[in-house]
Amino acid sequence: MVSVKSKIQGLDPQLLLSLERHAVSIAKESGEILIQYFQSDLEVTYKNHGEKNPVSNADLAAETLIVTRIKNTFKDHGILSEETPEPDSLNQDFIWVVDPLDGTTNFINGLPIFASSIGVIYQGIPVVGAIFLPSPKNSKGTVVHAKIGGGAFADDNPISVSNNAVPHPNSVNVLPRSFMRQYELGKELDGKLGGLRKIGSMAYELASVASGFMDYAGFYRPHIWDVAAGSIIVSEAGGNIMAKSSKSWEPFVSFNKTNDQTRSNSKLISWRHNMLASNAAITKLFTNNFHDRISI
Repeated sequence: MVSVKSKIQGLDPQLLLSLERHAVSIAKESGEILIQYFQSDLEVTYKNHGEKNPVSNADLAAETLIVTRIKNTFKDHGILSEETPEPDSLNQDFIWVVDPLDGTTNFINGLPIFASSIGVIYQGIPVVGAIFLPSPKNSKGTVVHAKIGGGAFADDNPISVSNNAVPHPNSVNVLPRSFMRQYELGKELDGKLGGLRKIGSMAYELASVASGFMDYAGFYRPHIWDVAAGSIIVSEAGGNIMAKSSKSWEPFVSFNKTNDQTRSNSKLISWRHNMLASNAAITKLFTNNFHDRISI
């Protein structure tokens, strides 16, 4: 069985650098499109009944830009986008995993908390991530990015996760209600959750953890496009990404099982595991105190 480490060691460093640079450039362009559409009259449709899971013309315009840029430069790479997944393109070693607009509900309501997320995975392993974020300090926004082994950055500035051993009482963090329903929280977490918020964009939350703005963020059954970019950025910012298997919390390294040599389309699209992002101390504290509730 080929290890994850040996797979990554075989990658050309110049190729990884090129992938990161292109991901950053594409994220910037996608962000420019989103800023142009923001707080304008939008065309909004819904993926299902009940007006849930909205899709706007901003989502689709950003996606068109992203997909076109990738196909023009990396013709032999696959693309998996939230809005229009192309299952037939997912058998390649390199796959770009894209969420053109993460936080559409915020976006269509004029709330400037959203992201454009672009990740690259190699045989299921996240190797590059770039996330565009709107910024009050920069009208053009910020791109948080990383490549495996290269550190994490906000534009050109290095970033790192929080160094708090426990969440600060005044910190802003994310722990979905679904976690509370699924897990019994151990007594060691009493009074140690910090401030809890629902942000509405997983990519934004992961970028915030990587930047040290949040002490931690939990994710209930995310899709691959929610976390492909952010997971490598958090890791390269010195953080830990933990994923819940059927039995235990384990360090996340790949969307494929390490002993599974196949790269099935359905496995990538249907990947859904609870995740936790933070520094080493907080992920250890939390995963040791998340106890599965027993159904009676």
